[in-house]
Amino acid sequence: MNFLAHFLLTPEDEELLAGQMLGDFLTKGWRERATPRTVLGVELHQAIDAYSDRHPIGLAARKRFRAPYRRYAGIILDVFFDHFLARDFEKYSGGESLEAFSARCYRALRARREQAPPRMQRAIDSMTTHDWLGAYASVDGVRGALRGISRRLRRENPLGEAAELLPELDSALEADFRAFFPELREFTEETYRNLDSARRTQ
Repeated sequence: MNFLAHFLLTPEDEELLAGQMLGDFLTKGWRERATPRTVLGVELHQAIDAYSDRHPIGLAARKRFRAPYRRYAGIILDVFFDHFLARDFEKYSGGESLEAFSARCYRALRARREQAPPRMQRAIDSMTTHDWLGAYASVDGVRGALRGISRRLRRENPLGEAAELLPELDSALEADFRAFFPELREFTEETYRNLDSARRTQ
């Protein structure tokens, strides 16, 4: 899953939210510099990614992509799933608008910007300036997200053009997302309870 899903699945705790983002920007010695709640956020991020990567619905959804996109299907699917989430956000957020949720996340991330590693600081600046979370709702936003990822990869890749697959795959992949997301949410809630409980008993 990409940023929007990770953030929505985070309990209303700003340090956990920062940890969910930090999960994509880990540097050597990060654990020693992070607060316990931020570490918990990173652990939750990693658990979500591992669960998503091995889930049967996700594995089947990746097979919908043809070459040369199949090799990058996991990355593309993360962004497409955030698109489906953003497109029907209030259904999954309990009625909170995408705009209000995004603004709340941006405030939390800006407040913790100085404690983040440099790459994450730059990502926070770009995310909050260009409204990455809100952008997921449009095809243009999906295109921009994939082009950004494409530029960050070292090897040549087709991600910059992958948004053009969305019209033909939209219905099938949205059905996959609708089936998958409730299971992911249930897993995340249980995982958070277990991680939090284990930390409290240490």
